Amino acid sequence: MKKLILYCLVCLTIILTSCSQSPDYSVLEEEAINNLPTVSGYIKDLQTNNKDYQGYKIFDSTGDEKVVVISSGNGKNVLKVNQVEQSSKDTVVTVVQIDQASEQENSYVVVQIEEIVGAFFVYERFKYEESQRFYNGESPFQ
Repeated sequence: MKKLILYCLVCLTIILTSCSQSPDYSVLEEEAINNLPTVSGYIKDLQTNNKDYQGYKIFDSTGDEKVVVISSGNGKNVLKVNQVEQSSKDTVVTVVQIDQASEQENSYVVVQIEEIVGAFFVYERFKYEESQRFYNGESPFQ
């Protein structure tokens, strides 16, 4: 009986870990962003013409890699990536705003993801709450 329970627990653990995984990603710094002209142009527009835009935009990179610019819509706090998860159906990026004054007019973070699988979502996790806010991906400008 104990062996059966142990076997079930091992199988359940394997199934759960295979359902959701953390894809390869990196947060791009200013130097790497400057090597991507379309991304840096988009960010300049966020800082000058669209300071209140909260959302994300996906850019093609090399191969299947994608570059995602996520903006907070304000310059009060610094935006950081909390985690990136992938399943067979979707890719989810969770961001948090850190209580630190931002040097940007519209705080943003740039994430390079190895591959976006299925639907793509960006959520903001609030520091002191369990709730989340959904970021819209439709940009009002090109």
